[in-house]
Amino acid sequence: MTRMVDEQRLEIGTLKALGYSNYDIMKKYFIYGGVASLIGGLFGILVGHEIISKLIFDAYAGSYIFTSTRIKYNIFYSIMAILIGFVCTTISAIFAAKSSLEENAAILMRGKPPKSGTRIFLERVKPVWNKLNFMQKVTARNMFRYKKRMFMTILGVSGCTALLFLGLGIQDSIGSIMDKQFGDIYKYNVISIYDEDFGETSYSKYQEMINSDDRIEKSEKVFVDNVDIDNPGGLTQSVMMMVPESNEEFYKLVSLRDRKSQSPVEIKDGGVIINEKLATIYDKKIGDTIIFKDSDMVQYEVVINGITENYSGHNMYMNSSYYDEVFGEKYSPNADLIEFVSPGADENQLLIEDIIANKSIMSVVNMDVTTTFLDDVMGTLDIIVYVIIVCASVLAFVVLYNLTNINISERMRELSTIKVLGFYPKEVTSYVYRETLILTSMGIVVGYLFGFIMHRMIINNLLPDNVMLNPQITIRNLVISAILTLIFSFIVMISVHKKLKDIDMIEALKAVE
Repeated sequence: MTRMVDEQRLEIGTLKALGYSNYDIMKKYFIYGGVASLIGGLFGILVGHEIISKLIFDAYAGSYIFTSTRIKYNIFYSIMAILIGFVCTTISAIFAAKSSLEENAAILMRGKPPKSGTRIFLERVKPVWNKLNFMQKVTARNMFRYKKRMFMTILGVSGCTALLFLGLGIQDSIGSIMDKQFGDIYKYNVISIYDEDFGETSYSKYQEMINSDDRIEKSEKVFVDNVDIDNPGGLTQSVMMMVPESNEEFYKLVSLRDRKSQSPVEIKDGGVIINEKLATIYDKKIGDTIIFKDSDMVQYEVVINGITENYSGHNMYMNSSYYDEVFGEKYSPNADLIEFVSPGADENQLLIEDIIANKSIMSVVNMDVTTTFLDDVMGTLDIIVYVIIVCASVLAFVVLYNLTNINISERMRELSTIKVLGFYPKEVTSYVYRETLILTSMGIVVGYLFGFIMHRMIINNLLPDNVMLNPQITIRNLVISAILTLIFSFIVMISVHKKLKDIDMIEALKAVE
């Protein structure tokens, strides 16, 4: 809107000279901004409901039984979105036109004088300022000469970088949890839950199979039960309680460790180990107590003496002696954790079928099936990342293109002068774009900060309670988000290069009178 008003100063001055009031002239820009926001808002609502909502549904569809979407337009949110866009655009139009309308017609019909140069802070730092060459000094002065454009560029580019940082950060967080959860933490491939009372002969055959089959690398007996922990402020959390028969053998199949230090977390007497996300939900730390209900809805209170890394589901671990103390009964295992010699081999499925066929088996959890399912779910979340990247690209292009155009229109006489002085087209482009590149770099740094905050907010608050993403930020994320932002900037530079080549030097340098 600022660029539009600056380009139409002559028309505004003419209208004022013909007797039109400031209100009548303002209406033109108010209506222009309002109509543009309404058209854009309606288009955005259509795209949001018909395209983006379907993409997001597809990303989460693997978690639900639904196979298709039925779009229902939300009138309240649609009106709010249009209203916010309308208010922002029309207010921008009013502020852009207000300063020009305060001037009289004679001044408006003359060209807009360039802003006067002033001493900048850097000039007072003599050791630095004296080492700069002429072009570097001009660039520094021009950046601080147009402070509004400088801050708008930094803010716009930081928004683009923050979105890219967020999208790539989510991708990093999602991509790493599968290998960590089902490779580093869970080393077993199957949980087989049995009941000895279903038949002594069947159970003996099952044990013989587990102990002698050469497809099994190792196994460990555990007690497994699903317990619930009430959450007054949210959903009740379902937790898998696991009590190993031998801690040493159990550690070979399940890695219990602190996420930050990666140091082992041991199952000790007098307490339980819970996963990090569960501790976060209930705001628990080591030494606190937590109350759970078993499958018979009987409540028990236990002490937390360890918090372990875990990304999928909730877990609680205790040793057999603490189990006896809490439940008041003798520990007895009811499941086996089984690790295959060759995970993923076809013959393993035959072994699983043989285990299921045994009458003493109540259920079997195949971790390969779980991993495949979660891989599909996590893979579809890439769609959301691509949507974020596209939005960031559009934001970067619009911000940089508009601000560069404002830069050119405000400095037309200056640019024409340096062309007359013999600057080649490439030198003129670099003269203008050197400032944009510096401001873009500053925006990227600020964008890292915004992106980090947004990334933490997403992974901490907007995920299901039983899922935790890895909050670690990789160098890859920082580098790619910066490179993509710079690529968008160079695309804009190419598009404005032609405009700079086509500047009519004679027309621009004509005396205003």
